[in-house]
Amino acid sequence: SDKLTVVSMMNFKMLVRSGKVSPEENMILIRAPPDQTPPPMPDIAKTWLSDTQWAQLKTLENLEAFKKGGKLLESLEQDSLGWKRWFNEEKAELADLPRSVRDLGPYHRMFLLRILRPDRIGAALTMFITENLGVDYIEQSPFDMEQSYQESTSITPFFFVLFPGVDPTPTIEALGRKLGI
Repeated sequence: SDKLTVVSMMNFKMLVRSGKVSPEENMILIRAPPDQTPPPMPDIAKTWLSDTQWAQLKTLENLEAFKKGGKLLESLEQDSLGWKRWFNEEKAELADLPRSVRDLGPYHRMFLLRILRPDRIGAALTMFITENLGVDYIEQSPFDMEQSYQESTSITPFFFVLFPGVDPTPTIEALGRKLGI
């Protein structure tokens, strides 16, 4: 999951720098801030939504992508069965969205997953990165220290991004022994 986080942040930064996504919109996806003054939640939504989720969804109404289908909270109230059906899908990232937001692209679908189905955001990020950057950023071949050494020069430093539980020292030492270094 650490690799997925790093690649996701890199992908989002690329989208912001290319102008495809605004920095503000990107921060809303990352932080999912709740609206400070959301309207009261209807009773029909209280059975499956928390007050925080309701307030977070209200924040999305300010984004252009969510204005196309009408007001998001009104849609949740009027099509409560459609929303609840999507909410209860095992793989919500693949399921059809309710009518009012059916035309959202993969990036904006993640906003809804981030708020309503955070358990599925990892799968959605994996799909998103694969579509945008390619499968090599998700399914990496095992690290080959010997190949990296052969491709390097005396002025090319090695840079290791370390994650908990990963230690390249034994691999480096084994290559050194093999090469007589």
